[in-house]
Amino acid sequence: MHARNGGIDREPAVPKTHHMTTEIDTADILAKVTARLREKFPGSSAKEVEEVVKAELDRLNDCPVRDYLEVLTERSAKKRLKGVEQAA
Repeated sequence: MHARNGGIDREPAVPKTHHMTTEIDTADILAKVTARLREKFPGSSAKEVEEVVKAELDRLNDCPVRDYLEVLTERSAKKRLKGVEQAA
């Protein structure tokens, strides 16, 4: 049924939909990002790369928007690892 307002048929208001939150597997993100960055930073130890990735993942994990957690973790970890390489 349509509501009439001033002689104009209007569709009923569409209820707001809530965004579904998907579960994010942080262990999977840690493994994937660490593997990719180990290839890009062969001069860094596997332990160092994993520690940097874990630190960045932990820092970003509480952000309200988590859709891009993997890419943001990789970007910030890569930046830190580049800084370590340049300092060495």
